[in-house]
Amino acid sequence: MIPHLLRLDLSEAVVEDVTAIAAFPALRVLSLNGAQWQELLAWGWDPRTLAAAELNGEYTEADKAAFERATGLVQE
Repeated sequence: MIPHLLRLDLSEAVVEDVTAIAAFPALRVLSLNGAQWQELLAWGWDPRTLAAAELNGEYTEADKAAFERATGLVQE
């Protein structure tokens, strides 16, 4: 466990359980790919606890739309 982890970029990584991100209470900046964001949002995790959220790596238009709805951010 890394309790003081502030920034995490998993967008190019293979992650078996993306919901484990919830175990990092100090996390302020998170970068995920489309499938990872979809899984985390479907699990019910609230990205509004972050200072910054990024959609990187591979993603579809549906992933982009879900990310934008959940975060209020527009991905260019």
